Amino acid sequence: MATHFRSVDPPPRHRPGAERRGASARVWLVAAASGPEAYEGVQDFLGSWIGLLLLFGWTLSMFYHLCNGIRHLVWDTGHALDLESTYLGGWIVVGATAS
Repeated sequence: MATHFRSVDPPPRHRPGAERRGASARVWLVAAASGPEAYEGVQDFLGSWIGLLLLFGWTLSMFYHLCNGIRHLVWDTGHALDLESTYLGGWIVVGATAS
């Protein structure tokens, strides 16, 4: 095998964050399909303080991921690749996520 192929990291095989988001959606969908009692139980949990905290965290992480995706699209055009712009873009992402 060529040496430049050995220096590349293997692709990620496990994405725990995406798996958790998908699992939560599956739980909600299964509860909705299982009947009114199961659906109401999930809705009660999501309406509790811990459920709202989890929903807030998931929403925050998704918005952060969206902002970083836009940042990477800018990089793909060849813009903002110098070190100063990279740091500024990172802080813009953090600020946009916090607002």
